[in-house]
Amino acid sequence: MNPKWLKYVEMQFLVYACLALGASDSRILTSLGVSLDYVKNYNKWVCKIQKSALNLGLAPDKYNDYAICLLAVKGCGATLMYVPDSLRSYELCLMAVKTNGCALKDVPEKFRDFKMCTFAVKQHNWALQHVPQELRKEIKELFEFN
Repeated sequence: MNPKWLKYVEMQFLVYACLALGASDSRILTSLGVSLDYVKNYNKWVCKIQKSALNLGLAPDKYNDYAICLLAVKGCGATLMYVPDSLRSYELCLMAVKTNGCALKDVPEKFRDFKMCTFAVKQHNWALQHVPQELRKEIKELFEFN
């Protein structure tokens, strides 16, 4: 068996696969350079974040991958502030803003387009202060602000 393709599989999937198999055979994980302890601890953080998305702020950096950050942001958009800059994709930021408009303050400037800002202001008027100046007038008119 050549497990090279497995390095492209998200850690969360590996965690669930190992747990489903009883994690009795760690050869696949070892071939990927991942320890069974890492998988178990990763799963603990997934469970903690499922209980409260704000636990993302407590998770060690080594467990903050895209899947965990997306899980947290889906639960509470405010957790975007804990997502490493390197993982803040447009889709992840949009998910955060859809659940909490105030998350717009943590969205990188390059992602603050009309769609993103509209969702943010629709969720929370306060987000208007984080809308780029060139979009502010259009957003105000859309929501009939003075």
